[in-house]
Parts: sequence; C-alpha cells; structure tokens
Amino acid sequence: MTQARWASSSTVRVGSGVGELVWLVRSRLRSTFVSPYKGGEIARPTRATIRSASKIDGVGKSHIRSPDNDPPSDRLPHIADDRMSPPQRDAAAEFLRTRGVPVFGPFVPLLRSPELMINAKLMGDHLRYRSTLAPHLSEFVILLVAREWNSPVEWAIHQPTALAAGLSTAKIDAIANRRRPTELTPEEEIAYDLFHELTAKRAISDRTYEQAALLLGEQGLVDLIGICGYYTLLAMVMNTARTAPAQHANSLPDPAYESQ
Repeated sequence: MTQARWASSSTVRVGSGVGELVWLVRSRLRSTFVSPYKGGEIARPTRATIRSASKIDGVGKSHIRSPDNDPPSDRLPHIADDRMSPPQRDAAAEFLRTRGVPVFGPFVPLLRSPELMINAKLMGDHLRYRSTLAPHLSEFVILLVAREWNSPVEWAIHQPTALAAGLSTAKIDAIANRRRPTELTPEEEIAYDLFHELTAKRAISDRTYEQAALLLGEQGLVDLIGICGYYTLLAMVMNTARTAPAQHANSLPDPAYESQ
C-alpha cells in the first residue's frame, strides 16, 4: 500500500478511494507535500494463438472518482517496480518468465500476496491451457462466470478469445445479455446447466451429474468445476479491487463497478 510522506514526517496510507481523497485534501493544505507514488499502465501484449488469442489490455491508471459519475478508482492498481517488495518483484519476474507478458488483469491486485498470485497463475495455466475440455467449451464457461459476476476485465480478455476458439457471436451476445444461448452443443448444454445449478443451488442434481460425467468424463467434469471456481476467484478479486479494463476493451453490459 502506497505511503505519502509529509514534511512534518507524519504518514498517511493511500490506496483506497478514501485514502486518495485524504491525500488530495492534505496536499492542497500543505504545499510541502511530496509523494513517492509512481502510477502507470502495464504493457499491452498480444498473442496469436488460442492460448492467448485476445489482446490482453493492461489495467488503467488509478484515479479519483469525480462528482459526475466517472468510473470508480482502482483500489489495488499496478505497483511500480521501485515500490515492489522483494517477494513481489520475484513473483512478477516469474510471471513474466512463464507467461511471456507482464503481470496484468487479476494478477495485479493478487500481487499483494505474491505466493498466492503465483499459485493462482499455476492453477490457471492448467485450467486454461491443459485441461481436458475443448478450448471453445472452456471459454464458454469462462464467459458464463464473467457474466454471473459482472466482471468487465474477465469479459474483455475472454470475449475475443472465445471468438477465436470458435464460439459464435450469437452465443456470446446471448450470454452478455443474460439469455440462454440457442443451438448449443450437448457439451455446452451440460456446461451451462451445471454452472447455473451450482451457482443457484450450490449443488447439482443426479441427472446433471450423470450427463456431465457421460459427456465430459470424470476428469473433464472436475476440470469444468475447476474453471468455474478459478474464474469466480479472479472475478471476486477484481470486483473487490475495481480492476479496470482498458479504455477501448470489449465492454460488458452492466459491469459490477461501473457506477458504485
């Protein structure tokens, strides 16, 4: 969490919207204010394959929400290199080494807990790139999670990836507008039913379980549940942090923190 230091040697912590508001007020009252904080945007890398078919746009700069309903500020924004702790720096370097891109999206707030961030990345590496599910089915489920949690960053990253994996625009638009898509494959049907049963009832029926196990196999069923849980975790983290998608990213109707 960023510290703002005053000439009087007192310290106020800044990181939340409230803390940043205090910073603004005090900085106007004291002309000797000096802030060590260095904000910025992470890079915008791209990949050409299904493994990263979407352009992964970085988190926008943190800002104070203005009275005219500007988007709320990012509570846990990108950490400048010279503000990282040694464990954070090591985790960011490991992320870059293994993913080939700088820390982005949900991993920006997760970097506050470096070991958790690395372990979350490892789980994501398996679920997104090495699960038994077909890429279009994985992306289908990820979009269901993004819509359920109204996660704009998750949607911005995975909507173009889902298209590249072969999911139709009609199905994606239906999910975005909270409608059950038509012309689903049997695997998409069971994935849709399983996700919504788990979300609404916190359990699944024998019928849904048996169909899922038959169509996907036990490993595929567990991978599917893992995707549901993993991307729910990421959505919860970003909804808490108010992680912002890039300015021109694919937009999600009614995102969770558009006007809070």
